[in-house]
Amino acid sequence: MEKGRRPKVVVLPSELLTFVMFRSSLILVCLFPLSLSAQSSVEGLGRASDAGQQVFEQRQGTAPTENRGKVFKRGQVDEKPSYPGGEAALQDHLLNAEGCGVLPRMEDCFGSSNMNFDFVVNVDGSVGDVEFAKEGCPVLQPVVLCTLRGLEEWKPGMLNGKPVRVRLHQTVKFDLR
Repeated sequence: MEKGRRPKVVVLPSELLTFVMFRSSLILVCLFPLSLSAQSSVEGLGRASDAGQQVFEQRQGTAPTENRGKVFKRGQVDEKPSYPGGEAALQDHLLNAEGCGVLPRMEDCFGSSNMNFDFVVNVDGSVGDVEFAKEGCPVLQPVVLCTLRGLEEWKPGMLNGKPVRVRLHQTVKFDLR
C-alpha cells in the first residue's frame, strides 16, 4: 500500500450480513452438543479403558516387561505354546476373518493365496512380533494381522516350569475364488 493512501472499505448489503450471521449461529448450535458429548466421563467404560490402555502401550512399544526379553524357538522349550482347541481351531479362526474386511480377489494376489508368517506367543498368552515371509500375497497381510489380534489367549510355552516367549511359524492358505 502506498504511503498516505487510505484502505478501501467494502460495505456488505444487510441481507448478506444477516445470512452470514445466521449460518454462523446455526453451525454453533449444531456443534455445541458434540462438544458436550466429547467431554463425557470415562467411568462408564469400566474394564474397556484398561484394555484400551494395553492396546495403546503395545502400539507405543511400552508393553509390560513380561512380554519383552528372550524369544525361544519352538524346539528350545520344554512345553510348546498351545492354542485353545488345537491347530484345527487356530486354522479355522485365521481363515474366518470376520470383522477384518473383505478378502481380496485372486488377481490381487498374483496367483498365490498362501501366507507364511512367524509370530511370538508372549508370556501372558498374547500374540505379537508378526513377521511375514516374502512370498505370499501382501494384500492379505492386514487381514492376517487383524485375525491374529482377535485370537484367544494361548497357553504360553514353558521352560524350567516358567512361561517364556516362543516364536512360531504358521502357514495359511486362503480360498480367494
